[in-house]
Amino acid sequence: MAVAFLSGAGLPPVELVQIADRSYVIDGMHRVSVARALGIGAIEALLH
Repeated sequence: MAVAFLSGAGLPPVELVQIADRSYVIDGMHRVSVARALGIGAIEALLH
């Protein structure tokens, strides 16, 4: 996953669900974890 982020490979957006005033990852937690570890501040996401 880290190699894909660093190489600029097209990754599908993570999927989020919003409950009240919070958002939760329903698909793509590995992408979120790698982005955080690499210091990437934003990634593409779909909000359901």
